[in-house]
Amino acid sequence: MVVGYTVPRDYTFNPYARARDMEAIEIYYAHLSQSLDLTIVIGMGFIAIGGIILSSLITFISCTESTTQHSVPSERSAIISSRGRGYGTSAGTTPTPRSAGGDIALCER
Repeated sequence: MVVGYTVPRDYTFNPYARARDMEAIEIYYAHLSQSLDLTIVIGMGFIAIGGIILSSLITFISCTESTTQHSVPSERSAIISSRGRGYGTSAGTTPTPRSAGGDIALCER
C-alpha cells in the first residue's frame, strides 16, 4: 500500500515533444495510476481482513476463557488465590459486619 502512495503519478509536459510521444506517455501514466490504485485497494483489503481475523480471535479467546474460567480453575487463578490477598484488602484482612460496639472488626483469612 505504501508503494501506491510513494510512486509519482504525474509527468512533466514537454511542449516540444511530438504529439504521438506525449500520447504514449499519457497512456503509460494512466495505466500506472490504475495499477497503483489497484495496489492500494488490495492493501486496504488485506488490512481489513487482518483486522477482522484479529478481532474474531480476540473475541473467541475472551469468550472461551470466560466460560472455562468459572467451571474449571486454572493454574493462574490457583496461584492468585493461594496468596491469601484479595483485591482492595490490606495484608489479607477483610472487613466484617459491624459489631455491637460500632467499630469494624478485622479478621485474618
